[in-house]
Amino acid sequence: MLSRSKQSCVSKYFPTFLVARQMRSAYSARVKLARFCKGSEVEPLLPEDFQRLKVGARNALSPKHINSPRGRSLDHRFSMHSTMFYSGRAYCRPSRPSLPPGVMLNKCELALVFIAGIFAAFPSMYINDALVPLSTYLPYYYKGIADSAMGWLTSVSFLPSLVVTVLMAPLIDKHGPVAVGIFCCIWFVAVSVLMPFVQKSFSWLLVTRILFGLFSESSWIVQASLIAKYMPVHLESFGFGFCMSISTAAALLCFGTIPPLFSSIDLSALEGPEPEAHAEYLKLEKSILLSYWLSVAIAVLSLVIFVACSMPFTKIDRKARAAREEHLQRTAFVPALPVYINNAILPRLPARPNRSSHAFFLKQLINLPPDFWLINFGFSILLAVCESCQTLLLTFIQVQHEEITSHTVEYFGVVRTLFAVIFGPLCGILAGAVGKRPLLGCITYISITVAFVLIMFLPAWYNLIPMAIIGIADGGSSAFLKSLFSRVVGNSQINIAYAISESFLNVYQFILPPLAGFVSDIFRLGNGKSYGIPLTFTGVLLIGTIVIFISIRRDKSIFRGKLSSRT
Repeated sequence: MLSRSKQSCVSKYFPTFLVARQMRSAYSARVKLARFCKGSEVEPLLPEDFQRLKVGARNALSPKHINSPRGRSLDHRFSMHSTMFYSGRAYCRPSRPSLPPGVMLNKCELALVFIAGIFAAFPSMYINDALVPLSTYLPYYYKGIADSAMGWLTSVSFLPSLVVTVLMAPLIDKHGPVAVGIFCCIWFVAVSVLMPFVQKSFSWLLVTRILFGLFSESSWIVQASLIAKYMPVHLESFGFGFCMSISTAAALLCFGTIPPLFSSIDLSALEGPEPEAHAEYLKLEKSILLSYWLSVAIAVLSLVIFVACSMPFTKIDRKARAAREEHLQRTAFVPALPVYINNAILPRLPARPNRSSHAFFLKQLINLPPDFWLINFGFSILLAVCESCQTLLLTFIQVQHEEITSHTVEYFGVVRTLFAVIFGPLCGILAGAVGKRPLLGCITYISITVAFVLIMFLPAWYNLIPMAIIGIADGGSSAFLKSLFSRVVGNSQINIAYAISESFLNVYQFILPPLAGFVSDIFRLGNGKSYGIPLTFTGVLLIGTIVIFISIRRDKSIFRGKLSSRT
């Protein structure tokens, strides 16, 4: 301990010494308390703590140094220190492994994480995107379907996920992503088996799409939870880009398997007043049934692969649980406390908070930082536009250009999906190599906005260029923006953050297709053409660009570039 005279001497020449020592003592006490409360996390210093430290240091300065270079240097130093973990109310967690020390995944287990993450969402993506190539032929099967009706058929599956997705977060916290993923895959198999038996009625097809949508978007939370739980921190951006883009390859599989089923059908023969009496109508119905049974086969195969790849994760969880218990037993004892604390009280404390508590869930839901909402809005808008625009854009291109037929319009969807699959992993590698994720997200927004403008003016086959740009944006959205969630949200709230993100994504995917179809019907020209579909998506993207630009400014002024760092 320093004497009073030495303390006054130290405070004269080093005005921050005493206050800083008090802050370190307070933080040390917080660490000891966290070790005593088994399973708790050590909270970083709060903004008001740094403010007290700054005010105490400034009070120790003489008045002539308040606005001097020395005082400004002191303000800058404390500003840099305070943004290490907190900046205002913006939390930026340090990069640390999700698994406890001593538990490492080998290369084979890492490969299984990638495969399980892909097939957690693959059946959902295939069943959902199978409607895209079918949208060309369904108007011939169900007479009187307008653009708005096709928009509802596309987006109705997202309606139940608006609520169910948020409720899945505590289930993943309690049972783990593997168990929830197996349940979702079984559900997809059951719903896909039901589709061939109800496809004659358009109303029952809508009901089946609603049942499918109960857990369709929950599979993406399972994928994100697998990446966040088992993937190393430096591979997180690559994991999101790779898994989500390869899952998007389900749409490419749809375009490779479904259109050949209809290649021998003469659709011009079904344009009469009574197409049901024509032989081509029976061939069309048979092809639609085969496409639904193909969805059943894909769902069953995905279930088998996901279960096979997820089994080793149970062993990893047991090793992680044992390592965590060993670490807690090694660090829980505090010499200042009675001896019986370590043996009598600590083993009875819960290892983690009770995730089943409704009050705890609501608290975790409400207390998400504002920067998460900004990034989530930008990510959800971008991905919703990329995924929901394809069906309507194919119809728009076919109507606008007479040289594009119902059999050749699928090439535009194939190009979009192919570029999404290729550039998803590449964007993940780029984000991990250079960082700058908010800036890359803003560039993606500007590029896709220009692509929608070009679709309105380019000749027929030149529209492959904007469709390729939309595919690149689809593949890069998760690598650039979704990987930022773990930087602004703590570990205890990350699954809830992913669930809220999927809920917002469902809202936009539910609203945007009917809205674009409605605008297209309103502004239809006399020749039957309308530019309402690309104009609607362009306006939405301009709003998202403004939001991402705000995130870039906050990264520079609040986070001091932490969101743009590589790790």
